[in-house]
This record gives sequence, C-alpha cells and structure tokens, in this order.
Amino acid sequence: MTETMFELSQGAHEDGSPGSVVRFHGDTVTLEVRHCDDYDAALEGEGELGRWVGDALAQALSKGSPTTVEVQIRPDYSGELFRGWLADLLTEKLPSSVRSLAWGVLDGFRHSPSSSLGFCFVELPDCSALFSKLDLETLRLQGEWHEENAELSTEGVRHLGLAALSVDALEALDELDLDGIAHLELWLYDHENEGADLLGIDDLDSLLARELPALRALTIHGCEFGPELIEALPEAGFFEHLESLSLLGATIEGSFLDESCAEALLSEAFAEVATIDVSGSFSTPGREPTPLLERLVEESGGRIRG
Repeated sequence: MTETMFELSQGAHEDGSPGSVVRFHGDTVTLEVRHCDDYDAALEGEGELGRWVGDALAQALSKGSPTTVEVQIRPDYSGELFRGWLADLLTEKLPSSVRSLAWGVLDGFRHSPSSSLGFCFVELPDCSALFSKLDLETLRLQGEWHEENAELSTEGVRHLGLAALSVDALEALDELDLDGIAHLELWLYDHENEGADLLGIDDLDSLLARELPALRALTIHGCEFGPELIEALPEAGFFEHLESLSLLGATIEGSFLDESCAEALLSEAFAEVATIDVSGSFSTPGREPTPLLERLVEESGGRIRG
C-alpha cells in the first residue's frame, strides 16, 4: 500500500518567520497554523490566511480519507474569531473516517516543555458540532478547552487528553464521564508566570478518588508536585488496574522528579504497573539522562524507561 505524502507550505511571513503548513502523511492530516488574527476571521475565511488554509485543506483531503487530524496553532493573544472559523471549516470538510483529533499548540504534542508556555494563549473555540460529527476514539485538547466545551461528550472516546492548567479546568474534568476512558492524558505544566495560581496535589483529590473502571494508562505531562503525586497514586481509586504510567516532560527548569520519587517507583507499591515511562523527568535541562535514571532502568529490568 502506497503511503499518502502531501505537504503545502504558505511561505515565509512578512516578518521572516515560517508560514502555515498543511500536510497529509500516512493516515494523518496536520494543520500548522501561524499568524492567525481576528481580522482574517472577520472576512469569513476570505482573508489571505483563511483562503490559503481552506484551499490547502481541500487539496490534502483530495488525496484520501485520513483517520487522524492534528491542529497545531502558534500561541497568540489574538485569533479567537479565526479559531472559531477554523472549527467551523473542519466541521464542514472533515470526512467521517476521522477517529482521532488533536487540537493544541505548535510542538505541544511532542513533549516539548517550552511549548507549554503557550497553552494558556490557545483558547479552544466551541467545537461541539465538530465533536458530534465525528465518531472519535482519541481526543486530545490543549489550552483552555473547558471555557467553550465544558459539556464535552466522551461517548466512544478511549484516549482522552486534556490540559489541566487551572482549578477551573480540573473542576470541568470532574464533570466529565470518564468511565469508558482507557488512556487518560493530562498536561499539568506550571503557568504561574502568566498570572495563574499553581496547582497542588489537593486539586487532584476528586480525580484520584474516582474508580475509572476502564482506565489502563495514565500520562502526566509536567508537574510541579511530582513527589506528592507519586506518593498519592498508589491510593488512587483506579491504581490497582493501571498497566501503564507515564510521567513525562520536565518543566523548563529541568526534571520534576527526585531521588525519593525513584525509590518510590522501585518500591512494591508500583511493582504491578507493567511499564513506567519517565522521559524528561529524571534528566538535566538539556534532556541528558542522569545516573538516577540509569539506575531506575537497570534495577527495574527495563520496566521503567526514560
């Protein structure tokens, strides 16, 4: 079977930075949207960027029927109306073959801690019509998803990824039906520098108390309270049937786990978790592995990796 290969670049922006890109690789369509603004949206897609995105997406979709779509937007203070227009465009154009949808920031799905700084600048528009159209099995949303999508339906979704950057977002998460979720993925990066309060382990009490009968994999990106989280996890309502645990993505300053965390992960409490991924969490700011990580891999027989 021949792999679909298509890529269209808008060209450099007037300030010399890269323009937007639309690609179709394998079964995945990716939209990397840069320099969106509300003036373009006010033209109902007839501005330069709107016309380009619409045409490029049409060309990509003419190559086949994707099963995965990724929307990556450069963080910006403006562009709220444009993002709403883009959601409407995707609702109209995406085929029913799509089973996986991700909407986030540029490089945000590649475990890049620097990209996390933009999460709070990407407010997800109302995507209820888009979500209702597609029979999604995987849904990953970064940024402030809960403002316009608080009544998010998780029917049929098995892998759910959400940014939890605030108490409000965690409260919205508490209202969701998670009983069918097999893989829960949360971004907990600190954005205190943007005027928000730091989350603490107490803010996760409600989530940790839930049974979540289908949950087999938990992924946490970034965390300012890593040691407290590792101490609390074995007491979580869902922990006994967890098969995979990922503690990923050190913060900008470096690793968020320490020697006490390593001892805990090697203890009997975590012995039944088949795989534990700590990529970027026992490393230097330059992402070089530390002796502590090497010890974890060796003493766990490879069950813990990083």
